[in-house]
Amino acid sequence: MAKTKTWGTGSASRQPGFTLIELVVSLTILTLFTLALPLAFQRLQPERSVRIQSQSIIAELRALRGEAMRSGRSMSWRAADVSVSLLSVEGEHGAGDAMVTFFPSGLSSGAHIEIGDERATRTIHVSALTGRVWVD
Repeated sequence: MAKTKTWGTGSASRQPGFTLIELVVSLTILTLFTLALPLAFQRLQPERSVRIQSQSIIAELRALRGEAMRSGRSMSWRAADVSVSLLSVEGEHGAGDAMVTFFPSGLSSGAHIEIGDERATRTIHVSALTGRVWVD
């Protein structure tokens, strides 16, 4: 049987596990990822906020259309608490005077409602012919 020469500690077999250097490097990388994670979530926040706001407006518009058809009376939605830009047959309106009207037949005044800012935007469409409400 041949003898093998050992270097360093004098041990012929190496113990399984990680060295201190490997642990420090791994923890440093983990710390950097942990610190970068909140920054990634901050970039997603405006988009999420605009999406939630547009879903709420869509629900209001659809409910209002249904109520107009059930009651037999015209119903209007006005953008009071929301910062929107509304483009209708009558022209472009700001937040205070933006209004969509639904008629008992299911038709509407029609509109394109833009929600958001330079970081995130969504456009809600209201068809004048069918009263259908959808988002891009």
